[in-house]
Amino acid sequence: MTPGKKYAVFYSESAVAAAWSADYRSLSEKKEYGALIYSTAEDDCKIYYTGKTYAGMGKIGIIRPNVAIPFVFVYTVQAFIERIRRKASPEAFIHTHPKPDAGYTYRYHSKEDMFLLRLPGIKGVYVIPYENNEINRQPDTDKI
Repeated sequence: MTPGKKYAVFYSESAVAAAWSADYRSLSEKKEYGALIYSTAEDDCKIYYTGKTYAGMGKIGIIRPNVAIPFVFVYTVQAFIERIRRKASPEAFIHTHPKPDAGYTYRYHSKEDMFLLRLPGIKGVYVIPYENNEINRQPDTDKI
């Protein structure tokens, strides 16, 4: 796991997702990167920011690229620390998907990505595909 930088605060979840994706999409050709998006109150406003970003693994044999180990760390340890330090709560998990093989796509959420929505505190999961400029969130906030 290679920690990445933390981001400035934003006034919407979508704004922090856009800033994060601008930095990490181009790095994710071979492996995934992931971070939690947090919210907290500051001066009577709800603000959003990402925790540290961690690199996952690339493809190894039949195992697809993933951020499973970094997710477990940020969801358990980092989220606890952010709750204590900043009274912050996780809002969503954001991660990249690497460049797919020719004829395939990684634009969409995997079944593992969708499982994260069952976890307490995870209200959304973002997929940032290497192959295009989309920022895909489930559940889609436009349909809520």
